Amino acid sequence: MPRSYQPEETPPMKSEDMTRDLVKLPLVLRRLAGQPTEWQPLAKVLLAVDSETRVPTGRQLQQELGIPPSRFRRWLETLYAAYLNQLETDADAVEFKQVEHQLILTGSRASQVFSCRLPVTPRVGEQLQLDFLRAVTGEYMFYVESITHDFTDGRYVVLVYLKHGYYNAYQHQLRERSRFEETISLSVGYHAPDYLLDDMLRERYPRRRSRPGRRSCLIKPKPATEVVHHLEDAVGKANCAITQWSISE
Repeated sequence: MPRSYQPEETPPMKSEDMTRDLVKLPLVLRRLAGQPTEWQPLAKVLLAVDSETRVPTGRQLQQELGIPPSRFRRWLETLYAAYLNQLETDADAVEFKQVEHQLILTGSRASQVFSCRLPVTPRVGEQLQLDFLRAVTGEYMFYVESITHDFTDGRYVVLVYLKHGYYNAYQHQLRERSRFEETISLSVGYHAPDYLLDDMLRERYPRRRSRPGRRSCLIKPKPATEVVHHLEDAVGKANCAITQWSISE
């Protein structure tokens, strides 16, 4: 019998987490601090906190405001509710005017970060030709391994992680399978060279050849190995259609 899933009750939000969220967006907090509400003193105190430093604890804020813990919790919860309402209803509450791309290159010699502003963000699997960082990285051809979008202090930074070589969709799928089945450690899967990773994946997931046998007139489902072979053919065709970027000086 399959086990039934019982959703857990949502735990209460931590005071330190709500405080950290509030100080991370000073533009929204400044709007809230201008509202004549019960929690206005708390909003003004948090507005003076530097988001890059350690966020004060609830006890420190209580002592600075001279209020008991119950009132501090009530102020913080209502302030945070107003903060979430601003983000939900006002699309102009936070403006990300500056869009920056950071290309994190992993080469055969060394890694290098390249900051720029691209008109279009490359997608996972696409090739990038960077012929002006060959001395430090030891390579000039890279592919997009993953992308992370970071929204901090009104800045929109797109982190594009690049790995030297050529994208192999089939290897990527097997690597995700190995991570799910825990047959290859995460550190090896993400840091091993492609040629070494290929050998390890071939060892973990060898191709099985179908044995010659009698044919049946009954229609049977295709075996898993045949599906894998078809997948390899499809991936091979897809690899030929991968878009290639060229960024030069």
